[in-house]
Amino acid sequence: MWDLMLTGSYSPTKIAKIVNKEWGYRTRKTRRAGGTELSINGLYKIFNSQFYAGVIEYGGKKYKGVHEPMVTWDEFDRVQEILGNKGTPRPKTHEFAFTGTIRCQECGCLYTAEIKSKFIKKTQTMKFFTYYHCTRRKTTIDCSQKKVASDEYLELQIVDFLDQYTIMPEFRDWAVEAIKESNDKEIADRTTIYETQQKALNEAQRQLDNLTKMRYRDLIDDEQFLKEKETLQSQIVDLRQKIDQTESRADRWLDLTERTFNFATYAKDAFEAGTPQDKKEILVALCSNPVMKDKRLIIQAEKWFVKVKSDYEVLKAQYDRLELTKKPLTKAQEEALAYIKTQWWRWRESNPRATDMF
Repeated sequence: MWDLMLTGSYSPTKIAKIVNKEWGYRTRKTRRAGGTELSINGLYKIFNSQFYAGVIEYGGKKYKGVHEPMVTWDEFDRVQEILGNKGTPRPKTHEFAFTGTIRCQECGCLYTAEIKSKFIKKTQTMKFFTYYHCTRRKTTIDCSQKKVASDEYLELQIVDFLDQYTIMPEFRDWAVEAIKESNDKEIADRTTIYETQQKALNEAQRQLDNLTKMRYRDLIDDEQFLKEKETLQSQIVDLRQKIDQTESRADRWLDLTERTFNFATYAKDAFEAGTPQDKKEILVALCSNPVMKDKRLIIQAEKWFVKVKSDYEVLKAQYDRLELTKKPLTKAQEEALAYIKTQWWRWRESNPRATDMF
């Protein structure tokens, strides 16, 4: 319908006729209504709706939706011109970093955000502020959380938390070095498992082939054939799935483990310099269920993130005492550095699966 309208050669009335008579379109059927042809008014509502250009209207405000727009803004404006709706303003959308992720610890409702403005007399300019507050939508709970928290205050709390868990690039490099060395063993283990699974698959396929031959020769009846065939086919499907998983196991393990240490090294910098969407993704990766109470953001770090921190603090303290900025290193410094690196590798080996961390 949008494509037809954008040609400029079809009126809404003609489009409605094509939609209803040629395409057989009918409205959504409900218990009391629906199942009818699309009306001209209904068609106009579609062409006037900014939803199709990617905008969601909620609470009197408009936001950028996560759905894929059906038309671009230029195309939407073009249709408005065709319809004679000149001067239709494009919406001012706001992208908030933490909506949909933070809940109220008291009532469990999500926190929402709104923008407030203030006129600054000294500079004669208007300044805008973003504040988060509990939606307090549960009527069964008398939530006392009425205070608002600015986005700057929330970001400071998250940065402080990330700072506690950030590791130095040197430790990240050592971890990745150890990961790649132990990946050789992972590949060997995977190969052994793969060969065993492949043998089992070949055997199940051989049994299925023999079963089919027996049926052709009338050595078994249809009932027995179908029963055993179903069992063998189920085994074959299951084994093929396991083989696929085994083939990608080492690469997935290596990728996820590297991502763990990359996150611990660079998440703070990425958060401070990131877009609202970047900040939301980092918070979700850090903590699956952040909550707020009395303007304080309560973050329980994911298990994998805590593991990275636990041994790191002790080893970093030893590393700092070495004063490695002084060159060249003494023999004692080199030995101490080698010890720290070995301890860090042993910690990683005691937590060998990144998939267990995530």
